[in-house]
Amino acid sequence: SIPWKRSYTTNYDNAIELSTRLNGKNIESLCTEDNPNDYIHTSDICLHINGKIENSTIEDLESNIKLSNSSYISADSFITSNWFYHFKRDIESCSALVFVGYSLYDLDIQKFLFDNPSIKERTYFVTRKDATHEETYFLGKFGHVLAIGVDGLGSLVKENIDTIINQELEDYTESLVKNENIYDHLNIRDAEVERFILHGDIKKAHIDRAISITQSIPYLINRRYVKEVCDIIKAGNNIVLVSELGNGKSILLKNVVANLTKNGIDTFVLEDDEGDYLNDLDVLSKLDKKIIVAIDDYDKYINLIEHFNAMQPSNINFVITSRSSEHERHRHEFSAFESKFLEMSIDLLKKDEVQFFIDIIDNIGIWGDIANWDKERKTKHLIRQHHAQLSLILLDLFNSPYIVNKVQGITRDLFKNPKHKDTTFSIALIETVGLKAKSSLISELALNNEIYNGKLTKDPAFRELFKVENNIATSKSSLFSLSLIKNYFSANYIVEQLLLIVKHLNSETGRSYEESQIFKSLVKFSFIERLLPEQNRKNNL
Repeated sequence: SIPWKRSYTTNYDNAIELSTRLNGKNIESLCTEDNPNDYIHTSDICLHINGKIENSTIEDLESNIKLSNSSYISADSFITSNWFYHFKRDIESCSALVFVGYSLYDLDIQKFLFDNPSIKERTYFVTRKDATHEETYFLGKFGHVLAIGVDGLGSLVKENIDTIINQELEDYTESLVKNENIYDHLNIRDAEVERFILHGDIKKAHIDRAISITQSIPYLINRRYVKEVCDIIKAGNNIVLVSELGNGKSILLKNVVANLTKNGIDTFVLEDDEGDYLNDLDVLSKLDKKIIVAIDDYDKYINLIEHFNAMQPSNINFVITSRSSEHERHRHEFSAFESKFLEMSIDLLKKDEVQFFIDIIDNIGIWGDIANWDKERKTKHLIRQHHAQLSLILLDLFNSPYIVNKVQGITRDLFKNPKHKDTTFSIALIETVGLKAKSSLISELALNNEIYNGKLTKDPAFRELFKVENNIATSKSSLFSLSLIKNYFSANYIVEQLLLIVKHLNSETGRSYEESQIFKSLVKFSFIERLLPEQNRKNNL
C-alpha cells in the first residue's frame, strides 16, 4: 500500500514481489544486467543487487548470481553497475530512504551512503528489536535507527495509512510543482547581488519581490519581455523563449512564473525530472481551471512536449525555454505539432535595461577598466561593443582584474586537493552543457564521490563558487562555469580530464539522458574548442 519510488534488495528470492502481489499490486523483478534507462519513470520494480533465483539458469550461477560470502561483503559489483548512478539519483529525490532488515554483511554501506546531512536526515534503518549496540551505533552514523522489527514497521504503516494514501489523491503531482510566490521581507545585500551576477545564484524571494517593489538597491532587470510573454500566455497561446548561452532565459522564466502567479494564474514548474511528469500532465488536464506549465530547457523533456501535443488539453498552456542551438535541432518537430508555439528570442537588452544593468554593476563596483566612465559612455560601449547581449557583457566582467584576482584566490586553495579540483571541473562542465548539476551526475563525471562529503561542501572556497542544496549545485550561471574552465584550469588538465570522462561514459551501457548529452557534447570539436584557453588552443586540439 506504500507508494515506494523503487525497491532494492540484496536477497535472491521473490519475497518482495510476492508480498506486493498478495496486496493486489504487481512489480517487476530486475537485476543489475537489465538496462536502467528502460525503467527511468517506472516505480513498480524491484532490483535484485545480488541477482535473482526466479527464472534463472545454471549459467546465471556463474555470472549474474553472487553466492559467496565475499559477494555480500563487497559493494563493488553494485557500485560499478549501470544502476548505481540511478540509485544515487533515487537517493537525491526520495522523501525517505528505508532499509528493512539490513545486515552489516549485506553491503559495505559506507561505499554508497555518504557523509551528507541531507541524505542522513531522510534515511531510516528498521532493525530487529534486539539489535546490538554495535549495529545501532554504526548504522546511526548514516541515518535514524528504528529497532522495531518488520512487524513494528507494519504496525507503523497501518497507523499512518491515511496519511500515506492522501499522497495519491487525484490532483497529486510528482514532477510538476505548483509555484507559490515568497514575499519574505529580506533586503538583498551587495554580496548577494555580486553572487547573483557572477554565479546566477539568487533567493527565490528576491525574484518574487522584484516584480512588485521598488528595489532598494538595483539587482534584477525587470525585462520588457516578461510583460509580453505574460500577455501572450493570458491570451491562450503557448510560447518558447530562446536565447544563446548566458543571456538570461532561466531567470526571465522565473520572472514570468512569478508574474503569472501574482496575477492569480496557477503555474506549475517542472522540478523532479525523475517523476512521472506525463501522468502529472494528465492529472492537471482534468482540473477545472486555467493552468500554465513552465519548463526550462525543454529539450530534456521533449516527450512531455509531444504528450502535450497529443493531448491538447483545453485548460493548459506551456511556456518553455531552450538554447537557440537546441531549439533549431527540434524545430522540425514543432512545425509538425498541432499545438502551436509562438517563438521569442530574448537575447537583446533594451537601452533602458542596459542602463539598469549599469546601475547594478556601479553599485557593487566590479567594472574594472571602465569604472570611471560616465553612464552614457558605458551605455554606448555595452550596446556597440557587446551588442546589448548580457552574455558578452558578463564575459567582459569575468575578465576584469577584480574578478580574476578573486577567483584565483579561491581556486588556489580549493585545487590543492585533486579530488576537489576534479569535482569543481565536473560541476562547471555540467553547467556549461546546460544540465542540472545533481550530485549523482557530478560524482559520475568527477570519478569520485567527494560531492557527497561534507568536508567539501562546507569548504569556504567551494561555497564561494557553488551552493549545494538538496544534492544539487545551485549555481545556475553556465557562462561563469565556462569562464571558470577556460581561465582557471590548464589546457593539459582540461584535455586529460575530458578524455577520462569520455572513456568512462563510453564504457557504460544504458547511459542516462544527462550522461548521453555530456557524451555528445564532448565528441564535438566546436564544444571542446570553446572550453580551452585561447593561448595555445590549437596545440591542444
